[in-house]
This record gives sequence, structure tokens and C-alpha cells, in this order.
Amino acid sequence: MDDVERARACLVTLEGTLVGEFRAYQTLVKLAKEERRVLSLADLDALLSMVARKEALLGEVGRLEAARCVAIEEWARPANGAGRAVAQENDKPPTLADMLPRIDAPTAGRMKRLREGILALVNQLNDLTHGNRALAALALDRLEAVRNFLISLNQPPAYYHPPGARSTVPGQVEAAALALAVERWA
Repeated sequence: MDDVERARACLVTLEGTLVGEFRAYQTLVKLAKEERRVLSLADLDALLSMVARKEALLGEVGRLEAARCVAIEEWARPANGAGRAVAQENDKPPTLADMLPRIDAPTAGRMKRLREGILALVNQLNDLTHGNRALAALALDRLEAVRNFLISLNQPPAYYHPPGARSTVPGQVEAAALALAVERWA
């Protein structure tokens, strides 16, 4: 395989990988939106299922990112001592932005649009994730407040102890309240 064919094969592989990344991020955005709906409904079973799907999809995104880096490095590697070696500062690996000016305009345009789309989806996913994190924290705070309220209901007044009665051991009350909270979410 000569240098031109190898470069073309690398570009085809790279473009396919970018399309895969774009689709994976689209799916992650859909899952994040669904996660927001599930968080507002406090549906723990659906949330656990969604987390498993997101973890699998994030593994796929990691695999695609690694494949993209390999394709870019393969493209940037000079063949037979000649060619397109992309000069890098501080021995950093080449990036897609580094190679776009060095490839044909139609392919560069497609890859640039894919890159911009991926970056837009990543930003949208980041915003959704921050919102979902806030919703989850709010739900946990609400659960903690309910737990504390239930514990306070079971506490006898500090100033009153009937003659001969034992005072309640705080650890037992907290354990009972925690068991009640776990039953609610189970």
C-alpha cells in the first residue's frame, strides 16, 4: 500500500469513527434528558437501568476516542521517510484540528462539521449533567430532611423522662429511621 492509499484509508477510518462518536454523544444527550425526567419522578429502578446504559455508552465513547487518536496518529506518521509529518510542539500527539488544513477540502469540511457537532453535543451534555446533578443533590437533601424529621418525631423531649424509664439510645433511633428510609426507596 503506497502512502496516498494509506492516508486515504486513515481518513476513511477517521471519518467513520467521528460519525460513531457523534451518534454516541447524541444518544448520551437523549439519555441525559430521560435521566432528568426520571429524577423528577424519583423512579429509582428506572434510574438504575439508565445508569447501566450510560456506563456502557461511555465505554463505547472511550473506545471511539481511542480509535480516533490512533487514526490521527497513523495519518500523521510519515511513510517511507517522506510526507505529511505534522510538526508538534512538546511532542504532543497530533489533533484533528492540526490535520484539517492538510487534507482535501471536501473531507476536511465534513470532518470539521462532525467535530463541531461533537463539541456542541459535549457542551449540551455537560449542561444537562450539571442540571441532573443538582436534581439528584436536591432529592438527597430532601431525603435527609425527611429522615431528620422522622428521627425528631421519635425523640422524647430532652426535659422529660418518666420515673424508671430508660432514655432512648440515639443510635437505635437513627438505625430505625435509616431502615425506614431504605424501605421507602427499595
